[in-house]
Amino acid sequence: WCETEADESGEREKGGIGVDQIRELCRFLSLTAHRHGRKIAIIRGAHRMNINAANALLKTLEEPPESGVLLLLTEHPSRLPATVISRCQRLRCPQPDPQTAAAWLARHRPEATNPALLLALTGGSPLAAAELGDRDAPARREALLAELTDLARGRAYPVVRSPESLYWLYHWLADIRRIQAGWIPPHLAGSAQEGRARQLGDGFPPEALHRMLQLTERALRLIEGQSNVQLLLEDVSRLVDNGVDGGHRGAMTRTDGHP
Repeated sequence: WCETEADESGEREKGGIGVDQIRELCRFLSLTAHRHGRKIAIIRGAHRMNINAANALLKTLEEPPESGVLLLLTEHPSRLPATVISRCQRLRCPQPDPQTAAAWLARHRPEATNPALLLALTGGSPLAAAELGDRDAPARREALLAELTDLARGRAYPVVRSPESLYWLYHWLADIRRIQAGWIPPHLAGSAQEGRARQLGDGFPPEALHRMLQLTERALRLIEGQSNVQLLLEDVSRLVDNGVDGGHRGAMTRTDGHP
């Protein structure tokens, strides 16, 4: 297995898959398998390889060992370099239907209080929903909405503390923008959160909110390969502060495209 590594605390993943990891994987595949069987190497989150790592993989992809099988797993194939994609056979794994996904999640995460909400927040992906179930995601998501509300009222300064909170920020901005456009996301319909999200949306010109959404989405892509994650999160916090302030004045104060 080759995937992003945990930091010393084991609680947060590093930004990406590095060249040393890929070189070790290629060395593993080049060795003769025990009892002359097959050797299987799996790169999980292959889109997180940095450019040097991707380049180090090309020769093995071009001339794989006869007894080796190399699997690149990714939910974002468009983020892989064209040189990597052109050397691979693409196998698509469709999402299960909602009923099957909900039943699987209920079996594997019985402690999850709202499986349907977790699936809605992860685009119907049961594995991603199971990971969020471990972290009490609905409560953390609710807390971020409260922080956005306090920020809009001038009571707080935004602090995007982790990649997870950046993920929730992106989804809240997307939901608020949907409400502005007249569509209520099913996971918000009829809830107290819908009213708070609608109130926040009333304070933003649509173009300002759309701009914040674009820059936050860009930050999510960058964070997977960012060497200084904390610096990026601090920059996003300033972006949100400027965006909320500018939204209530009718214009974004930060337009340089730099999260």
